[in-house]
Amino acid sequence: MDTAPPSPVAQKVRLAIAILVFAALIGSLFMMVPPYLDNLRLQRGIKSVLVRPDVLTATEDSIRNAVVARAVQDGMSISPSQIRVEKLAGLVRVEVIYTVRVEFPLYSVDLHFRPFLEDEMIGDFT
Repeated sequence: MDTAPPSPVAQKVRLAIAILVFAALIGSLFMMVPPYLDNLRLQRGIKSVLVRPDVLTATEDSIRNAVVARAVQDGMSISPSQIRVEKLAGLVRVEVIYTVRVEFPLYSVDLHFRPFLEDEMIGDFT
């Protein structure tokens, strides 16, 4: 049994649908990448706070405020309540828990991030 090739109209419809799907995927990619880049910047900002020479003597609140200031400097709105700072003997751990909502035309996506950094010997980074 031979099947007839698709008509030129059907081929054009398929091509148009494929182009629309591809364009939607590319558009989604462009909308999803900036929050991930912001998260990467925040991780670098946390590291820049932790490599300061006074980090081992600083209070948890001052470290938290420094991370907030760095996030604001990078254009992010992070509140102190989203930042967890733990200090143990020679160990400082900073963790930020936040969500970014990405709005698409028909739906929205919540991206959950938890950047953190912990180092036992912060002084070795300076």
